Amino acid sequence: MKYPLKVIMIIALMQACQTNTEYIIDPAFEEYVSIFELEAFNRDVDVNVSALAINIEFASLEPRNLLGQCLTYSNESRTITIDKEIWSVLDDYEKEYLMFHELGHCVLGKDHFNGSNQNGICLSIMQDGSGSCSVIYNASNRNELLNELFNL
Repeated sequence: MKYPLKVIMIIALMQACQTNTEYIIDPAFEEYVSIFELEAFNRDVDVNVSALAINIEFASLEPRNLLGQCLTYSNESRTITIDKEIWSVLDDYEKEYLMFHELGHCVLGKDHFNGSNQNGICLSIMQDGSGSCSVIYNASNRNELLNELFNL
């Protein structure tokens, strides 16, 4: 059966305009997303990343000093992109810090904050990476930085 060109074009346009409602979180990030949700829950903050329109994926980012980024699109979907080469050399604390920073942007709507203490140590996970403060994230200050991230 032959379809008129007009019908074929309408079907093609309808398929092209369909919105993708399936969002993918790369398995490498699932553990960190779960920890983020748990830490939010422990602080009485309601966060459900899987219910949000967020893709989390690897890519090669430019400039080369860019570790990750959160992009928000006009349809309110968001994508967190992490540089795969950088990710491969980070330890667990550094991976958590990077993921929590990007989730801070995409999920919590946080902007950069470059406050530092008297020793020049960053007071927030949301610092911009400019070097205006020294990043230290470990077992001794993790709870304090997470409280700041979740506004406690």
